[in-house]
Amino acid sequence: MTLCRQIDDAWGTAFALLVLGMIAILTGDSPRGMALSAQSKALFERLGDRQAVTILLVNLGIASRNLGDAQGSAEAAFEDIVAVARETNDPTCMAVALQHLGQLAGQRGEWTRAAALLRDSLEAYLEVSETYIASFGLLEDSARVAMARAEPERAARLLGAAAAQRDALATPVQPSQRSAYEAVVGDVRAVLGGRFAAEWTRGRAMSLDDAIEEARAVSPPAISPAEGL
Repeated sequence: MTLCRQIDDAWGTAFALLVLGMIAILTGDSPRGMALSAQSKALFERLGDRQAVTILLVNLGIASRNLGDAQGSAEAAFEDIVAVARETNDPTCMAVALQHLGQLAGQRGEWTRAAALLRDSLEAYLEVSETYIASFGLLEDSARVAMARAEPERAARLLGAAAAQRDALATPVQPSQRSAYEAVVGDVRAVLGGRFAAEWTRGRAMSLDDAIEEARAVSPPAISPAEGL
């Protein structure tokens, strides 16, 4: 980044800030990640790079969510992404934004809305055959909805399936998400007791297609992005 600044490479500087911000968020330093991402976003906006700005809106939304989203900035960021994705016909960005909006709705206890947004996110990922990218997150999010709907067996299977996908992709739970992840696993285990291990193992043995169908069974029919926001 220093070299980019020395040679007046605005794009290179903006990209370096994006990467550094993303690393900070993934390693649990959301305040630093937010500051770096905001600097990068300002540069990319001046450069007119809409795709990079969209990525940075995701980063800023995630950082805001990790920090508690006291001012609703995370939700606003993801709603902006939905608007951009609709304008540019980008189902991947739409999928990412809807997934995070579903997570936020679940955190507020709005489980019907959360389930519908997650279902829409899943369908958007399927549209571009990129479900594997977000498979474990969507399965874990769906497990939370299943628990809220008093379906602990399904929640355990979904968590087991998500764990198998994480292992296959060598993607552990991020530090910023570990406490929430451990909480839902603990809640499901507490309800099921000795039955937990069997359902978890059943989930781990599922194919990704079967796990997706398990997640679909949790959620109501999809809502359109316009209806969901």
